[in-house]
Amino acid sequence: MPRLLIVAFTLLAISSPAPKQTRPDLVSEAKSVGKWLRSVAIPVGEARAWAGTPAAPKAQPDATLYSGTPGVVLFFLELHNATGDAADLATARAGADWLITRIDAESSAGLYTGLAGIGFTLTEVWKVTKDQKYRDAANRVVDRIKKRYNVSQEQYLGEPTNPS
Repeated sequence: MPRLLIVAFTLLAISSPAPKQTRPDLVSEAKSVGKWLRSVAIPVGEARAWAGTPAAPKAQPDATLYSGTPGVVLFFLELHNATGDAADLATARAGADWLITRIDAESSAGLYTGLAGIGFTLTEVWKVTKDQKYRDAANRVVDRIKKRYNVSQEQYLGEPTNPS
């Protein structure tokens, strides 16, 4: 399965974006969602992160595509694609900057709950911004996944219990 994950991640990273199509009513609604998402962002230095349940007391930043920052970053990339608003791209970049700080802390390889989701998101940010730091970070994600993969047994080994 991890080999399939690496192949899928690579294919997603090199796929071309869909043609731009917008509906004014949906764009207006998406702008409202974006405003709310900015209001619940968790500042981390210059970066921004989002919790899976932002209204919860003591909400913590979440690095999973399933319920956290990567999905919000992708939302703002698409909102920028629809509107051309530089503020949407800046918000996406701020979230991506936080994700870069989470690469070494993440132990799961999963798309929705781990490194692959972070890597996919950083690749999408790179494709829009052409900022090399996002491509380099996505490559770090792939290297971490490959380092922990046992090719002979086609098995992801997880994180070492005693890293050196």
